[in-house]
Amino acid sequence: MPKAARRKTQVMRHVRRGQGYWQELIERQRSSNLSQAAFCSAEGVALSTFTYWVRRLSGATAVPAAAVDFISLGEVVTAPPSTLCVRLDLGGGVTLEIRRG
Repeated sequence: MPKAARRKTQVMRHVRRGQGYWQELIERQRSSNLSQAAFCSAEGVALSTFTYWVRRLSGATAVPAAAVDFISLGEVVTAPPSTLCVRLDLGGGVTLEIRRG
């Protein structure tokens, strides 16, 4: 097969596409009756990239904010410049203490 013909059949890689392109592609997939995997295969796009844009355009985050708990580190006790002690109460009777100096 001639080199020019081979180039035409290769999948394009690393092409940057804008938000509008992905929004249109997502709408086409939703109305296509195809799974995301089948649609992406037919369109020549990576499923992982497609699902990234689905999440991004839907406003979803990787970790829901409610799933992250705040951890209080307590107060940092400063000592003379040559020493430092940080004590963390990890709960359940576990305490982590780090000393310098």
